[in-house]
Amino acid sequence: MSGKRLVNKKTVLVSILTLCIIGTIAMYSLLGTTIRTGPPQREFPTLESVPRGYWEVLAGKRIFFGHQSVGNNIVDGLNEIIGEYEYIDLNIMESSEFVQGEQPCFAHGKVGENRKPLSKIEVFVDILNQNENADIDIALMKFCYIDIKHDSDVNSVFQTYSEAVAQLNDRHPAMRVVHVTTPLRSGYPGPRWKIDQSLKFLIGSPTLFDDNLQRHRYNELLRGEYEESGDFFDLALVESTTPQGQSCYTKRSKTKVPFLWMGYSADGGHLNELGKRKAAEQLLITLAKVANQSD
Repeated sequence: MSGKRLVNKKTVLVSILTLCIIGTIAMYSLLGTTIRTGPPQREFPTLESVPRGYWEVLAGKRIFFGHQSVGNNIVDGLNEIIGEYEYIDLNIMESSEFVQGEQPCFAHGKVGENRKPLSKIEVFVDILNQNENADIDIALMKFCYIDIKHDSDVNSVFQTYSEAVAQLNDRHPAMRVVHVTTPLRSGYPGPRWKIDQSLKFLIGSPTLFDDNLQRHRYNELLRGEYEESGDFFDLALVESTTPQGQSCYTKRSKTKVPFLWMGYSADGGHLNELGKRKAAEQLLITLAKVANQSD
């Protein structure tokens, strides 16, 4: 009899625990962060829609791209595309040093430290100033999602960035600075992340929603200041738009925040093959337009 009672108690405990988990996830779905997609509303330009002459002009430019891990994902996508399109020709090289008079190139390299966005701005500016006589035509840098989180002072980061850009424009008037929105995060397949986020929400700890909200706030500052210039690559918009043109987002109360679409990532942050390709395509199109505007 005692053995049966133990089994019954275990069964009851398992049932209670299961109900608690289900209830927690349900509560989170109602009040926390449920990733949703809206109706199709956006169509991005394609590589084929860009005039062939634009690619020829882009191939003659000297470009520097400062980044970290998600940037490596995008560079992988660039290499893949260049291998498929014979008329898109970029000399991609990992370097932060330019030699005056050398051939055109798309140089890229790591800047600063993750979790320290101001260090990335500082190193980006230093690299460009150290290559002052190298005739760099286009420069861009991006933060990683880890650089902007729930407790980040996005106004301070933006002010530091905008002041640095103003100084670069004064010192390098012929160089175009392309502004890049901060990438987003998403959940990942399986229930584990929902349970984790649900528990954090219920105990009042910051969740993925809170982190992406700050990234979105920073990106909105960036859009407001630079989007109309045309020297602008909206990586966050690309990441939060499905291949069918649907917006991927979460909503808490009346606050709507874009999220990385799960189909672009295997771990909720870095880009998979589809995500790399999508981001690289849109970056190439942006650079081609910027390169031709400067002529």
